[in-house]
Amino acid sequence: MEIKQIIISIVLLAIALALIIGVIIPLFEHGTAAGQKAVLQGEIVKSRLTEVIR
Repeated sequence: MEIKQIIISIVLLAIALALIIGVIIPLFEHGTAAGQKAVLQGEIVKSRLTEVIR
């Protein structure tokens, strides 16, 4: 009975790690890339608005 619980625990840990590696990390990477792109576009707009105002 104890061996069965250990095996189940290992399988659940493997599933959790697979979810973290396969789903959560790529989502964070996508969010980082999108955030950097938004900052770049915001700076472009800011510089153009400054030129228009002058």
